[in-house]
Amino acid sequence: MKRKSKGLGVQFFNSMTYAHSGKPFEKLAVYVFIFVVFCILGATFLVNNPISFSVDDAYITIANSELILRGGPDLFGNYLPTGVTSPIHLFLETMLSSVFGGVNGAYIAAVSMAVIYSAGLWKMFSVCFKNKALALCGGIIGLVSGGTWMQLMNGLETGMAMAAVTWSIFLLFKQRYTLLSILCAALPFIRPELVFLTFFVSVFCMWDLRYRRYDQLRFLFVLCFVGCAIALAVYFVTGSVVPLTAEAKTAFFARPSDGFLDRVAVAFSLVFRSPIAMVLAGSVFLIYSRIGIPYLALFFSIIFAAALELPDALYHNWFRYLYILLPIGLFGWGLLFSRFMFIRSVVYVATFLSACMFIVSGWRDYKEALSLNLSQRDVAEWISKNAEYNGRILIHDAGYVPWYLQFVSSRTDLYAVDVVGLKTPSSIAINKEFIKSTNGADRWKAVNRIACKGSVNYLIDLDVPFWADISLDLRDAGWRLDHLFGGPGGYNIYRTSSDMCSK
Repeated sequence: MKRKSKGLGVQFFNSMTYAHSGKPFEKLAVYVFIFVVFCILGATFLVNNPISFSVDDAYITIANSELILRGGPDLFGNYLPTGVTSPIHLFLETMLSSVFGGVNGAYIAAVSMAVIYSAGLWKMFSVCFKNKALALCGGIIGLVSGGTWMQLMNGLETGMAMAAVTWSIFLLFKQRYTLLSILCAALPFIRPELVFLTFFVSVFCMWDLRYRRYDQLRFLFVLCFVGCAIALAVYFVTGSVVPLTAEAKTAFFARPSDGFLDRVAVAFSLVFRSPIAMVLAGSVFLIYSRIGIPYLALFFSIIFAAALELPDALYHNWFRYLYILLPIGLFGWGLLFSRFMFIRSVVYVATFLSACMFIVSGWRDYKEALSLNLSQRDVAEWISKNAEYNGRILIHDAGYVPWYLQFVSSRTDLYAVDVVGLKTPSSIAINKEFIKSTNGADRWKAVNRIACKGSVNYLIDLDVPFWADISLDLRDAGWRLDHLFGGPGGYNIYRTSSDMCSK
C-alpha cells in the first residue's frame, strides 16, 4: 500500500522540531537569535541616554567601586564598601570603572552579563535538547518574558546571577566538573541565596562521581580553594565575608508576623503574581531529569527561606529576586517539550505572545523604570546647591543622591544617614530593637532614634505608600518638618529639627 505523503505544514513543523546539525535552519536560528539580542541592545543604547538604571541600589555599587578606587570616607563615613550583596559583581564593576568611569562601567557590566546570559540560554537549549528551534524560542522567551530585560539592565547583580544559574545547568549537563566547581565556588558571592545551589550541585556531583574518587577529590579541592580565595579577597576589600544587606532589610521591613504556613502561602502567592509566573511554572517539570533535582531544590529553598524571614521581599524592586529562578523554569519547560514532541507547537505560540507582550508592555515598563533615578537628579542638585555646610541628611534610598553629591557635585562636607541600614550599619541594631522585635509596630521609634543619633537636619523621602511614613514617623516623635523642595518623581526634601533628641 502506497504511503500517503505529508502536507507542507507538517513538513515545515517537522523541520523546525527535528533540526539536526548541518541543516541550514541551524545556522539561520543562530543568526536570528544573535540578531534579536543585538536589536534589543541597540534599542537600549538609544533610549538609555543619559545612562540610568531602574533600581536606586545600583548607585550603591557604583559608589562602592568609586570608594575602592579613590579611597574614603564616603558620605556615610565608611572607609570600606558597605551595602555589598554581590562582591564579585562589585569587583567586576570596579575593574570596568577604573577604565570607563563609574556609571559607564556599571552599564558595560550589565550589557556584558546580558550577553553572557543570552549565550547561556542558547547553550542550555541547543546542547541539552539538541534542537535549534527550541533554542531560538527558549532564548527569546528568556530575554523578553515579563520584566526580564529591565532586570538584566538594572545595574545590579541580577543579570550575573541569571547567567551563572544558566551556565551551571549547561556545565552540569555536559559534566564539565572542573569548570562547574569553580562556578559553584563563586555562586554565593554572586547572590547569597545561591549558596543553596552550590550545596545541591556539589552533593549531586559527589554522587555522580561516587565511583571516581580522584575526580571527587579534585572537585572538592577546586571548590574549596577557589571559594577560600574569593572569601579572602572579599574580606580584604569589604571587611566581612557575610553580607549585611539581608539582615538590614529583614530588620527594617519587618511586618506583623503570621504563622510559617501563612508566610509560605504569601511567598507562593507572590510567585504566582509575578510577571514571570508562567515561566516559573515550568519548574515542576524538572522532575523529568535527574539534572533538574538540584534546581528544583533551589527553587523551594529560596521560597521557603523568604517565607522564613521576609516573604514580601520577593515583591521588592519588581520581583527581582525571583528572576534568578527564570533559567530554572525555562529548563523545566525545555525538559517537557523535549520529552513530548507533539506539543512543541506551544513553544512557538508562547514565543510569539512573549514577543508581543514585550513590545506592548515590557519595553514600556523598562523605559519608565529608567526615569526613576533620573527623577532624583533634581533632588540631588537642590541639595548640592542649597544644603548648609556640614548638613546631615536622613535618607531611605541610599544610592543615587549620595553618589551624586560625592562624585558629581563634590559636596563631600555633607553627611548621610541611611535609615534602612545598607550604608549605615549602626541602623541595623536599632531596627532590630524597635522594628523586628515588634513586627513593625514601633517603627517610628527606630526612625526617631536613627535620626537623633545622626543629628540630621534634612530628610529626603519618596511620596509613595510606606516610604512616606518616614516623615509621619518623625512628626509623631516630635520632629518639626518644613517642606523645602518637591521633585518631579515624588521625592521631597524637608528641613528637620527636634528638641526631643537631647531628652
